Parts: sequence; structure tokens; C-alpha cells
Amino acid sequence: MRQDAGAWRDKAIADGRPIIGKIDQVIQNARVVANGIVVPDPSVKKTWCGILGEVHSISAVIRDVRFDDIDLSIVQLLREGLSAREIGHVIELSPRTVEHRIEKMKARAGAKSIVPLLIAKNLVSAS
Repeated sequence: MRQDAGAWRDKAIADGRPIIGKIDQVIQNARVVANGIVVPDPSVKKTWCGILGEVHSISAVIRDVRFDDIDLSIVQLLREGLSAREIGHVIELSPRTVEHRIEKMKARAGAKSIVPLLIAKNLVSAS
């Protein structure tokens, strides 16, 4: 059973018992999937709760948008560590065009930086 960490915390504190299971939660525009254990405060006060987890994946939550093959190529080359100049050389575009396309992708996805595009798993080709 998957649930968010907040629900786990509340249930563990209310029941006074540890809970073990899968966590699937969006935290600040990043989806975190993990195995975890929630250990509530054993005292009568029940003022704290410890959550330990093993993270399996972290992915960006961005708008569902479709990118053309050139945009997807740019994202992949960015993931591989290439600069705009190097990407332009590989796909035969000017570095300024590559930078412009990156800015357009960020705007369409609602991302303030390039990082969400690099870690997003839901990028889809428009073709």
C-alpha cells in the first residue's frame, strides 16, 4: 500500500505504533518514492515522530507537455553533461538557438530552472 508520509505520521502518532511500507509523495515539485518506517514518540506526549526511508527514485513533477525530437535530444545531451555550444555542434544548431530552445522548454513545462527537465521522467515526443 502506497501513501504519503504525512498520512503515515498522523496514523503512527494516533495508533502509537510503528508503520512500515512504501512512501509515494510529492515534496516541493519532486516526486519521491521510497520504502520507509515511521516510529512515533513512545511517551504520553506524542510530540514527535521519526521517519526513516530508503529512497528508490526522485523525479520532477512538471506539466505534461510534448517536446519535438530536437528538444528531447537537447535534454538528453544536457543530461550527458554537454554545454550549449557542444550540443549545437552535435545537432548542427547555433549555441544561441540551443539556449533559446532550452528556455522555451522550461517555459512550456513551467520549470524555473533546467534541473526539473533533466530529472523528469514524463517527457514525451510530439511526433
